[in-house]
Amino acid sequence: MHRATVSVTALTPAGGVTAEQVIATIPCPPLAENPVASGITVDAVLVVTGGSSATNQSIRVRRGSLTGTQVGPTFAVGAANTPSFAVNVLDTPIPTPAPTQYVVTLQQAAATTNATVNYLSASATVS
Repeated sequence: MHRATVSVTALTPAGGVTAEQVIATIPCPPLAENPVASGITVDAVLVVTGGSSATNQSIRVRRGSLTGTQVGPTFAVGAANTPSFAVNVLDTPIPTPAPTQYVVTLQQAAATTNATVNYLSASATVS
């Protein structure tokens, strides 16, 4: 099993208050050493403070970049301070060619200021 990890503290995304924004980039672990791999699990634990007037926050995992294919569901998070929210998705079957990275994104609804990512720890694991 191979794993790649990333952590983020005190990030304020600057791409627009209600636009979907990348808050973490996770490199894809090497697949060559595991030719029978059946999927890639992406896990994240995060604490986010919502922007002013935000009514909701959406967390997504995507292959590659902000415009990449979404993996798994959209996770809805409350508008205010969110204590330790967990995300877990399985990308299976592994696409060809395999992704080089995954991103975790945040999008607010009705916010007038940016959210702050107080803490984020994420990993991608070949299984």
